[in-house]
Amino acid sequence: MLLSLDFLNQHERLDICDVLLFCHDVDRPIDLCGKAYSPLLDSIREDLEDRRLTCKSIAHVGSYLIGKKGHGEPLSMNHAYILYSLRRKISNLFGLSIKFENNPYAHILEKTGAKLVLTIGSTTELASAAKFKGIYHVELLHGIGYSCVPWNWDELSSEYLPHGILSLDEISTKSLAPLKEKGIEIREIPNPFLKRFAPKSINLQPAEWSVKLDNLREYKASILVSLSWGYSGDHGPYRELANILPNGLFFDEISELVSEEQNIFWHFRFHPVQLRMKRYKKLLDFMDDFVMSHTNSEWVEATRVPFPSIAMHCDGNITMSSMSCYDAAAVGIRSLVICPTTQINGINQNLFFDLEKESYVTKLEADKEKIRNWVHQTRKVKPRLSNLEDHCSYEDTVEWLLQKSGLHQRG
Repeated sequence: MLLSLDFLNQHERLDICDVLLFCHDVDRPIDLCGKAYSPLLDSIREDLEDRRLTCKSIAHVGSYLIGKKGHGEPLSMNHAYILYSLRRKISNLFGLSIKFENNPYAHILEKTGAKLVLTIGSTTELASAAKFKGIYHVELLHGIGYSCVPWNWDELSSEYLPHGILSLDEISTKSLAPLKEKGIEIREIPNPFLKRFAPKSINLQPAEWSVKLDNLREYKASILVSLSWGYSGDHGPYRELANILPNGLFFDEISELVSEEQNIFWHFRFHPVQLRMKRYKKLLDFMDDFVMSHTNSEWVEATRVPFPSIAMHCDGNITMSSMSCYDAAAVGIRSLVICPTTQINGINQNLFFDLEKESYVTKLEADKEKIRNWVHQTRKVKPRLSNLEDHCSYEDTVEWLLQKSGLHQRG
């Protein structure tokens, strides 16, 4: 029954391929040619396809951007996983065991014959299936600046973890180093999407990723407000802050500054989680009303294009605690961080310590006059390219992936 209903009768589309790529809707925050696009995973996919490798995209459980809605026409796992979960619960209820082959991930690996699995957001079922099938599995970190081992991976058995991790920066590489004791190999590479916006490649972007706002020249400056998710009472670390952010997005001081600083244009950019998950529609509705009453602001264009595309048109970036600070620094934009948890003695006080040391980040309390002064004084600076132009490390890592998976003769 599981296989006959697998993927809403899409299992026949599980063609033989070299590489499988897994991610969720929230990892496909921008559009390209009318389809949801994963900046990180689809950038790697395009590179692998240029090397004559065949790739197949799979959407993690709970995703809806499937088929023609997504770049690479990702297949859905929703129904297959629901059936698998029900079968497992029923088996446990009667004290029965369920065959490992009934794991939907094992079926995917078997059906496609893939040699390499790349994920953003690996699951324990997927990792164990890859181990069982002897298929090389690598997790691509979806962000920069991890200060500790995420997702409690340091507490899991290696059976439930990938064979390797692709880190995007030195801090994350050092933080995840304890996982090496579990046999996990960690490789550091330039951000595969962000490096496309490095000076040597900046003019090679699709035309649709260009910012389309004609009135920016009328303003003295432009400020980007990078919204963080979790401040509307829905995320553990920030749940207690919901009472000081009535709108669930930003302090009232920001609202007041937008009203008062009419010679500045304010771009509000939603976090991918807020944009892609339907339960956050009320936040989008709030921003619709906000920009209607503040003509010197917008959110649709800033959210539609890739972060570097909008950031390059701005003079500064304000956020509660978004990791976009690293992306902003890469295009020469300084950031102001105002989340109380990032201040001295806060639980996230160490966030952005490297950017703060290099003067790309300033941390302030939500004081209107202090924020105003920062807005008036901030200016574009030299881009923090870090490892973005390290072509050798990227090529070495691709060769490592091909060797470990046995695909080196195909690439």
